[in-house]
Amino acid sequence: MRKSITIPVLLTVVCAFVACKKTMPDPSSSGTTGNKISGTWRLDSLISVFRDTTGYVRGTQLYPMQPGVVSYFQFNNDGTWSQAFTFGNTAPDLTASSGTYVLKSDTTFEMIAANNQVLPCKITRLTPAAFTFHRTTSTLFDGITPGTIERIFILKK
Repeated sequence: MRKSITIPVLLTVVCAFVACKKTMPDPSSSGTTGNKISGTWRLDSLISVFRDTTGYVRGTQLYPMQPGVVSYFQFNNDGTWSQAFTFGNTAPDLTASSGTYVLKSDTTFEMIAANNQVLPCKITRLTPAAFTFHRTTSTLFDGITPGTIERIFILKK
């Protein structure tokens, strides 16, 4: 009788011990299957889509990278990010920024800028060699008309 009670109790203790996680979770990959965006990603091109509040596209602008120009995003395993862009005089000033990020799912993440502004991002392509994500921010066209700017970052390893 004593043997039949000891074995289930022992199995329960072993299962509980094995189920315990011994490492702290990576803050940049909560809720996902892993941090697949970590690393340095070279900016191949940037597309800006300008919309009014009805969703009407007021215009688009493509900013291809010129030969010899190095612009990049760096996503670190510790949940920090940085970016450095050099476009010349024809593009929006996104030059140097940094902050933290949190992966929300396999298709979404949030970039938190140094000023604590949360920038929701949508991943539309992610392979070992290519990463494309979208980020939309509010703006005023002509200083009056509300709208949004969707920035599509096309990145390569």
